[in-house]
Amino acid sequence: MMVCALNSHWGLGSVERALSPPSGPPSRPQYSSLVRLATAADAICEMHPGELPECDWRAEMKHTRVSYEGEEVSVAEALTVEQVIPGLPPKAIAGSIDIVPLLDGHTRECILKPSLMRLSDDEVDRTALKRPSVRAPSVEEKDALMITLWEYNICGVVDDAEVWKVDGFDVENGMFGVKRSVDQVTCRDGKKRSQLRTIMHMVPSNSLQEVILGDINMLPHEGQWNSLHLTAFEILSMSLRDRKAYFYAFYLPRVWWGAFTSCHRVNRGQVGRPDLDEARLASRCPAMGWKLAVGVTQMAHRGMLRRARETRPSTDTSLLYSPEEMRAKSPTLEPRFEIRRDRAFPVTDNDDEKSAWLI
Repeated sequence: MMVCALNSHWGLGSVERALSPPSGPPSRPQYSSLVRLATAADAICEMHPGELPECDWRAEMKHTRVSYEGEEVSVAEALTVEQVIPGLPPKAIAGSIDIVPLLDGHTRECILKPSLMRLSDDEVDRTALKRPSVRAPSVEEKDALMITLWEYNICGVVDDAEVWKVDGFDVENGMFGVKRSVDQVTCRDGKKRSQLRTIMHMVPSNSLQEVILGDINMLPHEGQWNSLHLTAFEILSMSLRDRKAYFYAFYLPRVWWGAFTSCHRVNRGQVGRPDLDEARLASRCPAMGWKLAVGVTQMAHRGMLRRARETRPSTDTSLLYSPEEMRAKSPTLEPRFEIRRDRAFPVTDNDDEKSAWLI
């Protein structure tokens, strides 16, 4: 019962799938989890019924959880177009930024050449290759969802030859939603429902790849702020912005699209490919759910800030600089002022701290 409840709660969806027989022996992490669950079950069984606290398990399973890292862990939700669109970037921004020029080093090489970090078929965990699903209330809603993502330039059409394969079989991925805090949207039936983040279920594709950390190891830790002191009349000014569906603003080279192929196909005419029997769509962005998305987009974000230029609009055209003059006159964020994990902070004295920046 414990295993079935966990399977149903964390993304296997229907009761039938949660109760379906296992397809093979458990992996090492699964076996370790089973041992712990069995130990907990034995302890409960040895208790007197009066010692067990009462619990409304139906309500408990619906609650939002917090992980050990303090991040919210949400339950997988069925997607509808109405709930998804408010959480996407505007059409003019979605999938519009080429991520490659913002990367460097090994990360850039891997994004240009996926074979550098793709595992061989012998190294792939076959238990992770189960075909997932696009979680939506109906086939019609799945079609509408996929076409919407194509219209937003988040997904693109891939040919059969581009799809990643293991043992000659296509590796396909699914999709589900998670609630966006308290944000709600009014649907066609007049009911208010939670806005949803679009999460790609990329466990199959992730199992074929090594991890790229990007700039994650440079992220500053909380302890680096402990020695920050303000002198008299000084004020610490900090700014923070939560970018909506930030991952979906970038696009990856086409050599990556085949790794993100969706398990749901759509009508060929609706995505401008009458030459196909059915159109196969794949994410062309570093989608939420991809194991490398955080490391890669973190480096891209840092690259954008390092290349940032200050511009000052003016109504007097005689005061405007040409793009070349502006680039020469506008300073970038100086690397020596960046707060990083591998560097002491505060750097020297107040001057450096006043210009400090971080991702």
